[in-house]
Amino acid sequence: MFIRLPSRPPHYHTVDALYLLDTLAQELEASSAVLDEVRKTLERLPAQPAPLRRSLSRDQERAFNRERLAILDAYRADGLEAARPLINQGITGYDGMTHGQWLVAGAPAAPAVPSMRQLRHRVLPRF
Repeated sequence: MFIRLPSRPPHYHTVDALYLLDTLAQELEASSAVLDEVRKTLERLPAQPAPLRRSLSRDQERAFNRERLAILDAYRADGLEAARPLINQGITGYDGMTHGQWLVAGAPAAPAVPSMRQLRHRVLPRF
């Protein structure tokens, strides 16, 4: 035997939906008012420049890889004392800086791509 559960008339669903829409509209208005306050507060603050460091170009990436290999060769041949100065020079040193260190250094541009001669003689440009 089938027992029919009591149900609400269909128009009650419409009334419930309208009530929820009204509640949602009130919440959105409140959120919008809060966002307007935040926007007005932020507009009063002076704009601060935020310099960003550019990504390495393809040539600089290739130079970075060559420098990394030169650092490894120096480490294998003469140990850590020979490799350590190279780590903070050239594109490797530039790319290894944190954003804060880069800003403290005066937001320098990436150094020029070193020549193979500079890598062989372990003399990388400082920035």
